[in-house]
Amino acid sequence: MPRAWPILLGSANPVRVRLRRVGRRSWCTGAVSTEHPARRPDAPAGPPRWLLVLLAAGLSLLLAASALLALDAAGVESVSQVGFFAVVVAAALAGGGLTRLLGPRLPPVRRPPRS
Repeated sequence: MPRAWPILLGSANPVRVRLRRVGRRSWCTGAVSTEHPARRPDAPAGPPRWLLVLLAAGLSLLLAASALLALDAAGVESVSQVGFFAVVVAAALAGGGLTRLLGPRLPPVRRPPRS
């Protein structure tokens, strides 16, 4: 336990708990230095997040449709609601996994510099 944390003394009753500081430290951070002004972080190297979300959604939809068409081609007459939900969840997980694999390999989107 760091020395700056208070130590609880007394009974377990919150009304009667007394606080005692072990070390006397100031919480002030001191003067703010202007030697290194805050810079905006650089843009990430890959595509923007919204594009990756759309890619994951599209891949999930494609995989779910492919799975349902494969079940139809296999001769399955109907799929229950639980089966349909299982296909959709499996397709969403697979689409997200494929997006995590494909995302870093996609070229970065070139944005014009902000003025």
